[in-house]
Amino acid sequence: MQLGIIGAGNIGGTLGKRWAQQGHQIVFGVRDPNSEKAQKALAAAGAQARLGTVAEAVAAGEVILLAVPWYAVREAVQAGGDWSGKVVIDAVNHVGSTIEQSPSVAETLWAMMPSAQVVKGFNMLGWNIIEQPDFGGIAADCFICGDHAGAKQTVAALVRETGLEVVDCGSLQNAVILEALARLWIKLSLGEMGREIAFKLLGR
Repeated sequence: MQLGIIGAGNIGGTLGKRWAQQGHQIVFGVRDPNSEKAQKALAAAGAQARLGTVAEAVAAGEVILLAVPWYAVREAVQAGGDWSGKVVIDAVNHVGSTIEQSPSVAETLWAMMPSAQVVKGFNMLGWNIIEQPDFGGIAADCFICGDHAGAKQTVAALVRETGLEVVDCGSLQNAVILEALARLWIKLSLGEMGREIAFKLLGR
């Protein structure tokens, strides 16, 4: 599969590497291809990857991962050009917001690109958990939500390829809850627990 990744930081770079290892073709959409961050992501992903502009990554990818800071979202969307029909994985968090503040990042993003199929995912995980999702034989969970069943199936398959388990949390309006979950992970990881923590949904 052709995957576009907007952003070559910790999340984008790690997922680019993991998906390249699964045989996917990766195009990192970056502002500065000569930056240390972009070059590091490219080297980690290997021969399956290349660097390009944001527009090139959007044009090339069947699925687009948006992994940029909140303040860079509008610029990235504008630079991407035509998002029509694209499955867009929103891994963005607005750390300064609260659960009462709606719309969520994902709903705001969908309003910017109504012809795309937005799925929230990977936002409540540290890059280190994506890199190594196994906890003594138990896989960490990746919570996703979205309004398009087909898009969620595509994203779920990509999640499983990283070794994570998928929890489908319903429609895109639930993204605000997943973004609050990300703030909880950040809060806990900055304390005594550290970054080697993840969420697991149990049922019986």
